[in-house]
Amino acid sequence: MEKKNYKLTMWKVLSVNTKTLVITFLSFCFCVQFSLSTDISVRPFEIKFNYETPGYSNDALTLKKDNDNYVTAPEWKYNAGNPIIEKFAYIKEQSSRKIQVRFDSNCDSMHLIKNLTITSGTGIGEICNYFVANYSKLDWITLTVDGSVTGSAGIRSFTWQWDIYAIPVNSGLCSATSINSTIHTYYTLLADPQDPMAEPWIDVLDYSCVWASGYTTEYYVAQKVTEGIYYMEDTDGDLDYDYSSYYCTDYDKLKLSDFLNDVNSIDTVKVNCTDCGNLVNVFTAAIGCQSHSKRIWYGINTKEIDPIGSSYGWCTVSWSYHQYGWLNDLVDDASLRLDRYGNPRVPTNMTQDYYNSLLIEGSPPPNWKVYTTQIVEN
Repeated sequence: MEKKNYKLTMWKVLSVNTKTLVITFLSFCFCVQFSLSTDISVRPFEIKFNYETPGYSNDALTLKKDNDNYVTAPEWKYNAGNPIIEKFAYIKEQSSRKIQVRFDSNCDSMHLIKNLTITSGTGIGEICNYFVANYSKLDWITLTVDGSVTGSAGIRSFTWQWDIYAIPVNSGLCSATSINSTIHTYYTLLADPQDPMAEPWIDVLDYSCVWASGYTTEYYVAQKVTEGIYYMEDTDGDLDYDYSSYYCTDYDKLKLSDFLNDVNSIDTVKVNCTDCGNLVNVFTAAIGCQSHSKRIWYGINTKEIDPIGSSYGWCTVSWSYHQYGWLNDLVDDASLRLDRYGNPRVPTNMTQDYYNSLLIEGSPPPNWKVYTTQIVEN
């Protein structure tokens, strides 16, 4: 006890300058011990979500940018602080998800322990204490992500934190823990995407997954997508109804690229019922609904309707035919509102008979046909 007190007393009586010299000397000794070594630095370099084609039993779905071009893996690439990021997609509640990753490092060969944690947003899962022996930098490895995808349709973003403990195999480097973050955005679909969107376009999902966000059944997805098309905005705020078709070369053929480009670039996007019926088919099929469009003809005199856009307002019209979305033997019509004096609304999930009673003045036409939309270019 006296010896301990003596040492403490001696430290107290040392001058400030002497104390500084002692601390400096001890720090120097500690640094010399590690002067010939540098900590390992490890970071994610590229990440693949859709790495197996065809199929998506273990990985993400195949997505397209347009009719001819695909979203290609890796969907995340390191780029000196400005990563290159592509969206990816899963089916809701998809339980089996693997990713492929390769890491860059200042060490050629090392042992790794990885932890992957969601630090913000709604992610696709995490990884706990995954060990990789004798990893060579920039090699691809396959990692199983624990957990499952959220249980509703939508588009979501999240941040992954990568905690990587690295030990060199044969090197003068020191073991170290590297912490990095990556940001991702992904779609959740209701079910397997259907024709004509069996390989969904990202520009279509950017609409469908927003309109249907949080919903879990075809009934509500059909409702939200149909209403979404009716209230869809071009550059001046609405689509304009016209009797002529501007995007369909036939009852079942839709120029989808032209439509999507025009919505984002001009203020006179004109559509008719054929366009709207095929759009319902496309936008619901992309998110996993087994949908179609349906045409009825000849001779239709309507009760008061409110066509899509702001040009007409409530009016009565005469048509030679009419076309609309068709899902589970129910009508989803994005081209109009009806029931002006009852419950004015976009018709969704309506039986054909009830829809006829609200739309048609007199007897319904006797002819009809169901289509699956085809995507065509000019």
